[in-house]
Amino acid sequence: MAEVDAELAERVARWCAEAGRQAGLAQIRRALAPLAWDDLLAVRALLADPPPARPLGPFALVDIARGTPPDLAADRERAGRYRPEEDEEPDAAAPRPAPTASRSEGRRRGAEVVIRRARDRQRPTPASAVVPDLPRIEDLRRPEGRSVLERLIRSHGARRVALTRALAAGWRRDDGAPPGDGDLFSLLEHHGLARAFARREEPVPGTIAGAIRVMAPVVRLLQHGDGGLALFNGGCEERAGHVELVLAAAGDPLQPLAQAPQTGFQRLTAGKLTAILDSGAPPSGGFDRAAHAGSFALEVSVGRERLIVNCGSH
Repeated sequence: MAEVDAELAERVARWCAEAGRQAGLAQIRRALAPLAWDDLLAVRALLADPPPARPLGPFALVDIARGTPPDLAADRERAGRYRPEEDEEPDAAAPRPAPTASRSEGRRRGAEVVIRRARDRQRPTPASAVVPDLPRIEDLRRPEGRSVLERLIRSHGARRVALTRALAAGWRRDDGAPPGDGDLFSLLEHHGLARAFARREEPVPGTIAGAIRVMAPVVRLLQHGDGGLALFNGGCEERAGHVELVLAAAGDPLQPLAQAPQTGFQRLTAGKLTAILDSGAPPSGGFDRAAHAGSFALEVSVGRERLIVNCGSH
């Protein structure tokens, strides 16, 4: 059974309130507790965006996370299909007076809530509460993470900004920072979704697509086993996801060139060993004042591990 912490329950209560349904803590726990790991991740992804329909309670939220269209879930909520059989008392997740309480009792309870909230605002926030304890982005590299990514893409479309925002709302990197677009591309590549994602994005103008097709084999020549680029002439290795996304736009998988005579770069491979070197002549007089002198620069990698590298941009 899934563990429903206070932070997640509060987010669900706020989301349901925006969707026109008040939800108590007990009801939220009953809805989320039976969920598997990947379904709970899908719920967190849905909480990153405003409710897609109204009204929606916690059981409708779970239904949408499992693939039910939002409009259908709202119809079920409206018809009372998700209504729990037993009534429950309100709690901190959805503070409101009990329906059977008198008007004066309701006012008294409301005043207590206001006083309690004012007192909580005066109380210093503990350091541990500043950053919510969210799951690690690396967890999405598990096989179950593919279904989570597919659900996010179905929900947001092939829109990088929206998908990155959804990841940042529900997951954290190992250093505690929210994931960025590089993490998104890395996950797409890890699960074999990068090319399909690139095809669903907005069409690339013909001139740019032609330039990508021409340059793609050269990029492959400069690519190490870890997916990043070699560091020649002040270059940057780039994130592997960025490189693969550009190469995916080139269409069919391309074999790297063994040499690029116009630039002087050479690529040698033997098993897992890859050597990339700059064998080009230095710039001639008059063109060498601001040029990088990278002649005979060499980089070597074995599999995904780099053994010999250059300093890169500086």
